[in-house]
Amino acid sequence: MSINYDREIYAFLKEMERQSDSLVSPEINLVTHKEDIFSSLKSGKKIRPYFMMLFAKLIDINLNKIYPVAIGLEIYHNSTLILDDIQDDSKLRRNKECLHILRGTPLGIATAALLRSNMYYPIQKTDFLNTHEKYAMMEILNDTAIELCIGQYVELSWIADNRFDVNENDYFNMVEKKTGALFAAAIKIPFILAGYSEDSFFIAEKLGKTIGSIFQIKDDLLSVTPNNDQFDKDLYADIHESKRTLLVIHTIQDDPIHAEELIAILNKKSKSQEDYLRYLEILQANNSFDYVNDHIRKQTDIAKQLFDQLNDEKSNNQTVKETILQLILFLSTRSK
Repeated sequence: MSINYDREIYAFLKEMERQSDSLVSPEINLVTHKEDIFSSLKSGKKIRPYFMMLFAKLIDINLNKIYPVAIGLEIYHNSTLILDDIQDDSKLRRNKECLHILRGTPLGIATAALLRSNMYYPIQKTDFLNTHEKYAMMEILNDTAIELCIGQYVELSWIADNRFDVNENDYFNMVEKKTGALFAAAIKIPFILAGYSEDSFFIAEKLGKTIGSIFQIKDDLLSVTPNNDQFDKDLYADIHESKRTLLVIHTIQDDPIHAEELIAILNKKSKSQEDYLRYLEILQANNSFDYVNDHIRKQTDIAKQLFDQLNDEKSNNQTVKETILQLILFLSTRSK
């Protein structure tokens, strides 16, 4: 990603990493393998903290108010990734073996629980937020956690209940919760701390959920992109997990001739290489890849329009504005 604000972002992330050492509960130091926890906080893209920092800069919020909330949000995000890998039976995360593969499922669950229980700690301990602000930030994190868990539950229930009648509205409602909730919180938090209107909160939330949709649809696309050795999740993992992605939903609804065959492949407990290749052939024959890429472009246009509505006319920081737009574009065009 080439953006004009890379030094500011690097400095923010380094300071966030530095503060995470002191703003994480000292009880974690009692854990024998505490690297299981700290390594997860110091890896990954940290796209959500990027957005939180950029919008704070846009509306001139003191970053000392942002650091503890960004750390809390990232702590919770990492706890969800550990559980997500367990639920999906994933083997790799960020080109490394998943925690539950390295250390076992029980310890993976325990680590996720420990992270989840510590997400409020940075907010409680900071001196840069007053009591009212601390309560508001913890309430947002809690609401975000509930919404994300509902989205994850809905997606898993489709597989557990063997449902293939899921439509695009169902998919987007699920994605806005599962993936969009964290982005919405990241963008909304600076506006809440700055005391903006309810209208601004609504637009910020909608923007975050739209960005979350872009992120998730692109993830779904990359996870089944042939000859893609750059993406750091298991290649074809969504096929193995029988997920109802937008690619699958579009094909089943648009191509009744091949829908039955596609469902039969997804219902197999053990899938062969031939199944993977046939799965891709069916999607390609139905132009589902083009359809999904078109959806990403449309969602990106919507995100830009929402940002224009949210853009503070009093802000003269053109560099930040351009960086936010470039970051949105990056998420829609990334190759990993």
